[in-house]
Amino acid sequence: MIKTDWSSWDHLQWRRRLETFGSDDSPVIAAGPSGEVDGVCNLGELTDKGRETTLALGERLRHLYVDQLGFMPKFISDADMIYLRATPMPRALESVQESFWGMYPLTARTASFPPPTILTRTPADETLYPNESSCRRFSQLSRAFAQRTADRWNESKEMQYLSSLISRWMPEQEDGSQNVAVDSHPRLSGIMDTVNSTLAHGPETRLPQNFYDTKGRDIIDKIGVEE
Repeated sequence: MIKTDWSSWDHLQWRRRLETFGSDDSPVIAAGPSGEVDGVCNLGELTDKGRETTLALGERLRHLYVDQLGFMPKFISDADMIYLRATPMPRALESVQESFWGMYPLTARTASFPPPTILTRTPADETLYPNESSCRRFSQLSRAFAQRTADRWNESKEMQYLSSLISRWMPEQEDGSQNVAVDSHPRLSGIMDTVNSTLAHGPETRLPQNFYDTKGRDIIDKIGVEE
């Protein structure tokens, strides 16, 4: 039956799966480490572990600002009394959802509490992350800091130590080497993100053990912060 009454809306129940290229470039369904095809994350989305930790963050915020400090009310009935903001990144919106649920679960909201409003901006107006694409001067400064960090560290003993650990897994660079560098491909900051994200999950996502060398991680963190 075709719907003709538009005064009310219902919800379409649907299931998403991700498609990728197979070994012969034919389309195949993306699967997780155990062969699961449902609930697989796309780039920029929270994993189940990410949802767990952001929910725990909301619970921690409630314990601090509601239970300990009394800055926020124990129960809320007005959605306009709290400002929720996310960037256009899917993981940011999901983080806000989970954090809010942890801070104000159903038991801390009145029965008449309306759906909360989460505010977002267009990418051009975004200020919650370094917006290099919309601010020319910021983009210049970002590139300058990255280049200064590369000039300072690429030939250092610390970077040589990192290369001795993980260069065998690096793709060939433009100069023909497989050395790690601030501006290598992948960049050192990208390696840091991958190491940290795999540390948060189970053994199915782990890289070779050399990536988790304590001294190496300290070096990566120091250089990444400087950049």
